[in-house]
Amino acid sequence: MNSKEHKSLRTQVLGLTKELINFSESPTGDYSETCRLKFDAFVVLFHSEVESYFEDLMKHIVEDALRGWKDNCILDHILMSLIIYHFDREQHVKKNLIANEVLLINENIYFDSNDSMDKNRIGSLIDKAVSFYKSIINKNHGIMNRHMSKLFDPLGISDCDLNQDLFRKLETISARRNKIVHGSRNKVYDKYIDPFEHNYLKIVDDEISSFEKILSNNGYLKNF
Repeated sequence: MNSKEHKSLRTQVLGLTKELINFSESPTGDYSETCRLKFDAFVVLFHSEVESYFEDLMKHIVEDALRGWKDNCILDHILMSLIIYHFDREQHVKKNLIANEVLLINENIYFDSNDSMDKNRIGSLIDKAVSFYKSIINKNHGIMNRHMSKLFDPLGISDCDLNQDLFRKLETISARRNKIVHGSRNKVYDKYIDPFEHNYLKIVDDEISSFEKILSNNGYLKNF
């Protein structure tokens, strides 16, 4: 089962494909200007949808973890990763404070959920870490590897566990999108471009679905 974010992404990409990639593949690679413009629009919009998907999915993951804390005082690996990441990067925090908090976390935070002082202390750490992470999401503007790392690293999602073929394709698509958006019209087609190089719906159906399965197996996706 896929997330609601994935279902939304698939609906959008299916609609974009029907509206914009509604021409046949050319055996010679020769496409009209209209077809090329449609493909340009598709790439830009596909990029935007995928970017929104990753951002929304990461928010979904964090909000589920936060709900577990607020409802049942569950401090899972997601929140622990966020706390450590946050305090590791806050330059104004004293080093001994960082060490104390990380030590507390590494000891699985054996706190009394009925002790309001303990709960408030941990809750404060969580709120700051979550707020810090959401600011990272809000500042994100891309789907290249460097953008994905900024979204994944704070949650403890390792690149080694993921399908690198997916992110290589996203890197290529992102480079194409950047060329369209930031380049001059004369330079966009300085090389042969194949609108059918990637099956974009298949990327969503197969590779992004596989990405979610990996997240689920590693305890990141719980409620769809």
